[in-house]
Amino acid sequence: MRREEYFNFLQNTSESVKPIIKNYLEPFRDINKELYDILMVFVRSRLSSRLQKPALFRLAYEICGGKDWRKVIPAAVAFELINISSYQANSAFDDKLGILTKPQKDSQFIASMISRELSFKAASAIEETFGEQLATRLYSSLSTSNYYIYLAQHYDLNVLKTDEIENYNDETIFFRDYRNRCFYGSGIINGQCAYMAGLLAQGNDEQLTAIREFGEQYGIALQMINDLGDYIPNNLDPHLQRTFQDQYSDFKNGRLTLPLYHLLKFGTSETVNMVRAIIKEKTFDDESLFKITKLLIEEETPNYIKHKAKHLVYEAQRHLDFFEDSNISALLKLMTSIILTNKYLAAFRKIALTDKIGSYQYI
Repeated sequence: MRREEYFNFLQNTSESVKPIIKNYLEPFRDINKELYDILMVFVRSRLSSRLQKPALFRLAYEICGGKDWRKVIPAAVAFELINISSYQANSAFDDKLGILTKPQKDSQFIASMISRELSFKAASAIEETFGEQLATRLYSSLSTSNYYIYLAQHYDLNVLKTDEIENYNDETIFFRDYRNRCFYGSGIINGQCAYMAGLLAQGNDEQLTAIREFGEQYGIALQMINDLGDYIPNNLDPHLQRTFQDQYSDFKNGRLTLPLYHLLKFGTSETVNMVRAIIKEKTFDDESLFKITKLLIEEETPNYIKHKAKHLVYEAQRHLDFFEDSNISALLKLMTSIILTNKYLAAFRKIALTDKIGSYQYI
C-alpha cells in the first residue's frame, strides 16, 4: 500500500474531527477572549496537523467490524482532547513553545484541566447512540489514559534525569525505566484509544486484546522515535521540525531520554566529555546544541533507537495477524512502518548527508 493512500486517509479522518474540536472551543471566545487564546495555543497547532489518534480510533473501530465510523467520532474527539490536554500540561513543566513565564505556565495548566473536561463532554455524546454502560467505559478509558500520562510526567521530572545517569550504568535497568515512561505516556493512551474503538464496534474479547496490545506497542515505538525530534535544530527545515516542542528542550531541562543516554553510555570518551561539559556549563547556544546533534549522528544513535523501535513495530504488527488481511489491516501496518521512516529520522539523514557525517547505513 502506498504512503500517499495512508496520508490521504489520515487527512480525511482529521477533517471529520477538527470542526467538532473547534465547536467545543468556540464558546470560550465569548466567555473570555484571553482564556480562548490560551486554550488555542496548542489547539491551533493540532488543527493544522494530521491527527493520529482519531485515525487510529477509526482504523481500530473498522477492523473490529464497526460500520459507519461517523457514529463514533465524538469518542475519537475525546481522545484527541485528552492528547491536547497532555501537551498543555507538559508545557507547564518545561520551557516549550514559548511558554516561559510563570503566568504562561499557570495558564497552560489551567488550559490542560479545561481540555480534559472537554474530553469527557465529548465522550458523553455517545451515550444516546451506545448507551450509558459504554459511555461509562469510555470515561474510564479516558481517565486511565490521563492517569498514566501524569505518571510518565513523573518519570520525566523525577526519575529519568541527566544528573542521575550514574544510577543507570546497567543499560537493562535504564531501558526498563525508559520503556515504562514511554508505555505510560504514549503506549497506554494509544492502547486505550484502539481498545475503546473496538469495544464500540462490539469486537470480541480476542479482537479487543489484540487491538489494545497493537496500540500499546505502536505508542511506545512512536514515543521512542519522537524523542529524537528534540535534537533537530529549528532552522533545518520547517517541515521536519518538531510540531509542538521547542528544540533541545529535553536536553536543556535535563531529561534523560534514549538519545542522550545512548550518547553518554556508548559514546567515545571524547564525545562523553564534550557532552558533559555542555551540560555542566549550560552552554545552550545554537552552535553547542547543534554539536550535540552531530555527535548523535557520529555515534549512530538514531540507528540504535531505530533498532529498538523496530522490534516494537514488529510486535505491534504481529497482533494484527489475528485479523483478516484487508485494506484496514494494511493501513494499520503502514501506520506502524512509517514510524521507522518518519520525518525525524529523515532530518537526521539530511544532516548526515549534508555534513558528510557517518555511514548512516540504517537510517
